[in-house]
Amino acid sequence: MAEELWEMLGHPGGIVAAGWPVFDEAVAKAEQIVVPVQVNGKVRARLTVAAGTGEEALREVALADPQVRLHLDGKQVKKVVVAGGKLVSIVVG
Repeated sequence: MAEELWEMLGHPGGIVAAGWPVFDEAVAKAEQIVVPVQVNGKVRARLTVAAGTGEEALREVALADPQVRLHLDGKQVKKVVVAGGKLVSIVVG
């Protein structure tokens, strides 16, 4: 069945003779990523940012997010940890 479909699609030769697709890192690379933001260990927001966004920019975007601001209201931020650009964890007291 696969051979017949391959032939109907207009490919010469059999499917067995066809080569495997080649991995292209540029195509597989994501343009945007989703970064979860935790406040005292609980996920409070998810930010969609450009892949490769720096730690300082992630920190600023996380602290400015309205959902996160609700959980920071009236509390002092003790520590902000950006873990490898994939997670922002905020500790408040």
